[in-house]
Amino acid sequence: MTRLHHAALMSSAAAQIVLDTDGRLTLANNRAMHLFGLTSRDAGRPIQDLEVSYRPVELRTHIETARAQRRPVWVGDVTQVRGVGETMSFDIQVVPLAEESGTEVGLTVIFHDATRYRQLREELQSTAEELRSMNDELQLSNHALRDRQDAVERLRRFVAALGSTSPGVIVVDGDLQILMWNGRAEDLWGVRPNEAVGKHLINLDVGLPVEMLQQPIRAQLAAGDPDPGELVLDAVDRHGRTVQVRVTFTCIRDLGDMARATVLVMEVVGRPE
Repeated sequence: MTRLHHAALMSSAAAQIVLDTDGRLTLANNRAMHLFGLTSRDAGRPIQDLEVSYRPVELRTHIETARAQRRPVWVGDVTQVRGVGETMSFDIQVVPLAEESGTEVGLTVIFHDATRYRQLREELQSTAEELRSMNDELQLSNHALRDRQDAVERLRRFVAALGSTSPGVIVVDGDLQILMWNGRAEDLWGVRPNEAVGKHLINLDVGLPVEMLQQPIRAQLAAGDPDPGELVLDAVDRHGRTVQVRVTFTCIRDLGDMARATVLVMEVVGRPE
């Protein structure tokens, strides 16, 4: 072996050992000596006397197979624990060596460091599992959104069925966000449906004292009480007139993920004395 070949072998990033035809260690490069505790004094020793013959993997069987079949043998996913918290992975190649005439001259074992590849594979598996979990959650969210949309549509049809001469009707969800606002509610308070829907009932700037509705509505929602509640309130309509308004509020259940909502029916019943 020329000095150049020897230097190249010794400096290779892959750990490599070379055995002669008698199975004795001829050479171990720098990486192999570092990983497997070999020294120059181990040259000439039978492979079975060296720790590398059985750690990180039982090599002798694979060496016999490579020699008998005169072909390279690959051993994958070999793990070696080195110190506290350090684990290395190898793909090992056992290669018979022969002259051009075919005469066997020995055998080499190459330890390809696959640690980073294995770590990336584990990270990708974790990422894939997270993505599957996120996809499942997204599907559940989509189902919940469809349920909510269906519930709102049922409420919309209910309010529409009350007709144009109906009382003012507002529908709020469990958080008192306005889901529905009919035409009569617009006539009473001067707020169009597109201006009301999505707002919090208590933040609504109208002449109806909505803050007085908050506590009884929340109590009814919390109890799931289907019996209507009722309040008569002094209010100011869209024209600035003082009126008395009877507000009937009814809890509705069986609304999918919305769980509960409240329908508020508002009727002008007179003027304050």
